Amino acid sequence: MQITQNKTLLPQMREVLRRQGYAYATEKTYCDWVSRFIKFHQLKNRESLLESTEQKVEKYLTYLALEQKVAPSTQNQVLNLFDLSLRKPHRLTDQFGNVFVF
Repeated sequence: MQITQNKTLLPQMREVLRRQGYAYATEKTYCDWVSRFIKFHQLKNRESLLESTEQKVEKYLTYLALEQKVAPSTQNQVLNLFDLSLRKPHRLTDQFGNVFVF
């Protein structure tokens, strides 16, 4: 089950992260990485975000490492975000048990 369908992705994500007790800085960083990921893959909807997820994450991490030359710690941060939200969506749930899948 998803949280309210009429909300856009990032506000919905912020709401869930706040309920889960994440720090504001983490929330801001995670939303920024999701925004960059969406732009990189030119995704138009949530369904396309969930198709071939592992390949998309791998391609994005490769891009960050080889072309953007981000530090390994930054790559791990991005990987942790996608591990929490895409690979293990049950870990981001609201207080009513609704799964947050973006």
